[in-house]
Amino acid sequence: MPIEITGHTTAQTGTAHEGASVRGARSGTATDPKTGGGAAAGALDTLSLTDTGTLLQKLDAAIAATPVVDMARVNRIQQAIENGSYEIDPARVAEKMLAFETALQSRGL
Repeated sequence: MPIEITGHTTAQTGTAHEGASVRGARSGTATDPKTGGGAAAGALDTLSLTDTGTLLQKLDAAIAATPVVDMARVNRIQQAIENGSYEIDPARVAEKMLAFETALQSRGL
């Protein structure tokens, strides 16, 4: 069953921290899951995140903040190429290529 969330402003939403609850906008009518009856108009909706949900939020933020390219490694390799000290190991390159091909074949690609 899809749930549509509308009418929330930035002040009404936010990030919950360990054991925290997020309070939302007032709803028109809601059904009380315990009694099956409707709650009074204007009741305040509450969302509580589990520790796992909160951890997933933190992990998602950490992943989003992680750069796609390791610029420190790129700079080290670039400097090694410029000063002539960068060496390529053909056997290692061949092993990596074979491993990549094997992985593709095992996935049916």
